[in-house]
Amino acid sequence: MKRFQIKRLYSRGALLAFALLYAFFAVIGSTFAWVTSADAKPNEFIGQDRPETILYEVFEPDMDWQPGASVPQETGAYNSGTANMVVRLTFEESIKTPYPLGSFATHNDSAIVLPEYCRANGWAHADTLFPGGVTLPGGGSIPAGVNIKAEPLEPLVDGRDRYGYAIYYGLENGKYQRMTASFEPRSGGALAVSDLRYWGYTGYTAPQAARWQDGLPDLGLGESRDIYQLMSAGMVQIDYNAAGFDDAAPTAGKWFYNQEDGYFYYIEKLAPGAFTPSLLEGFTLSAHAPPAYSGLRLDFTVHLESVSSVGAALAGWDLGPGDAIYDALLACGAFTG
Repeated sequence: MKRFQIKRLYSRGALLAFALLYAFFAVIGSTFAWVTSADAKPNEFIGQDRPETILYEVFEPDMDWQPGASVPQETGAYNSGTANMVVRLTFEESIKTPYPLGSFATHNDSAIVLPEYCRANGWAHADTLFPGGVTLPGGGSIPAGVNIKAEPLEPLVDGRDRYGYAIYYGLENGKYQRMTASFEPRSGGALAVSDLRYWGYTGYTAPQAARWQDGLPDLGLGESRDIYQLMSAGMVQIDYNAAGFDDAAPTAGKWFYNQEDGYFYYIEKLAPGAFTPSLLEGFTLSAHAPPAYSGLRLDFTVHLESVSSVGAALAGWDLGPGDAIYDALLACGAFTG
């Protein structure tokens, strides 16, 4: 587990700077991942002390997020002010997936491509099996970047050879863009290829957004909890930091999720210069995620709020005596009455 810190992040040539503001956006995808920052709600406080509580995060994006892989992320609060504070945070999500799927007669650089692994590994390049040449109708050359492979199959009843074919457009890291075509062996050991189509998406679905404070079903919290399952179908999971999060009961020095209002509360006062433990460890893309999820775009926003550690201030959060969170904060000395 990495230590909690505020730092600049570098990933594959892209500078990811952490800004000392109150919220951040983490955008996770198979080919792009980055962090930006924006203001959230101002702190609410009582009295003349200077409250200044900020959100810290450590985010190391994976530019090629694969099913079963995790993207590390740490998130918590830091008190840079002069007064003791009580803090809570909540999440907001917006998700979109590539749509609609279509094909193109020529390679389209603007298409959204979901890279695939070549399923014809071990097959021979077609030009080694067809010495008469692999050409387009009329004798044209196969476009640059197009890979055509073939595998001899059992001969037909009349003794003629037959083959299985695979066609891909080459990408990076051993992955390919899906293609389709028609194949016709011809005399002289030639192979004619026609109707080449490059497959990809032309855009994204409209974003689906949800705020946790607007209410979520009780999905059952644990070290790994589905992000709002109505949006990601349980394919993207949040990995919680077990050392800093207790889903059973409000526990001093840990975060606790309140199902009633969609907020995570830190059950302890946050003294000036102090950090909370991280709530998160990262995100995991399910090993069972279908190919479309490699093009997922998920905006995951964390909103941090804080109030002075005075009991009356918690009334603004609809907390009072008899509430489990209020009583736990009182028991650990997080505020005065």
